[in-house]
Amino acid sequence: DFHSILIPTDINFQQFYKYVTKKLNLDSNSSGNKIKLKYQDEDMDYVMLDGEDDWMIVREWLEEGNQKILTV
Repeated sequence: DFHSILIPTDINFQQFYKYVTKKLNLDSNSSGNKIKLKYQDEDMDYVMLDGEDDWMIVREWLEEGNQKILTV
């Protein structure tokens, strides 16, 4: 499934993760499993978004390309 969610880019990965799971009514704690997030990069490949380092790469990519949309 794909969803459009407006989020600020000046947040860290933990905040991003909580924001996405809350907006999509997903609770990773109820099942004990972490929800996996992937994003679509400039090559149209889906790449795992799994921590602060990945989030920083995404933010830089969005800023460099003046992108406003991230497909997660």
